[in-house]
Amino acid sequence: MESGHQFIDSKAGQWELKAPFPIACNHVAGVSTGTKLYTFGGFLEQNRCPHSKCFVYHTATAQWAPIAGLARPRGAISAGVLDGKVHLLGGRRPICRALIAFHCRIESSRH
Repeated sequence: MESGHQFIDSKAGQWELKAPFPIACNHVAGVSTGTKLYTFGGFLEQNRCPHSKCFVYHTATAQWAPIAGLARPRGAISAGVLDGKVHLLGGRRPICRALIAFHCRIESSRH
């Protein structure tokens, strides 16, 4: 999996590479407002192991910056903008092998 970030110049009909996405992942949610692109969550492995990291891409500087993360890790989220506010809906939170081991340790320490 790569952290590619591509942009299409619709007038020229050509794709360009831009600043690499900060984390290699898939099934990332994204929305744009004005000159910024916001991204939310995604999976670190193919359709598994979601993360809670969120980023904003500033077109003026052509750079990504971290923003406040999600309350819970999620991948495959639906995102939209309504009245200038970002709304996130749904998403999957499957458990990967590392998380299963972590949860088992936590549960066994509670008993």
